[in-house]
Amino acid sequence: MFYSYSIEEHLFSVFKLFIECTLKGNNSYKKEIDAVVSEAKSLINNEKSIYEIDRKEYPVILFLAETGKDFLNNVDISNLSNNDYKKLLLIFEKQRNLCLV
Repeated sequence: MFYSYSIEEHLFSVFKLFIECTLKGNNSYKKEIDAVVSEAKSLINNEKSIYEIDRKEYPVILFLAETGKDFLNNVDISNLSNNDYKKLLLIFEKQRNLCLV
């Protein structure tokens, strides 16, 4: 049996891992997570276009902008808390569960 694994899937897995490490107290990845959240929020607020966002995390940013609008509209980017990271992780886990069905 063949299993297809895309580059985007890898990006999502790594991003989720960054969030999980941050929730466990390792703050090494907060800067990367915060940058993705900031880019997604800028995208939904029309401060940036899809041509101006970071290309390295492009699929993750677009996904978050499309599925996490409620989260992004209510989050203070300059002061993300553990509760915010938990909500962010739930957004990605919920989508992953939908893909497995």
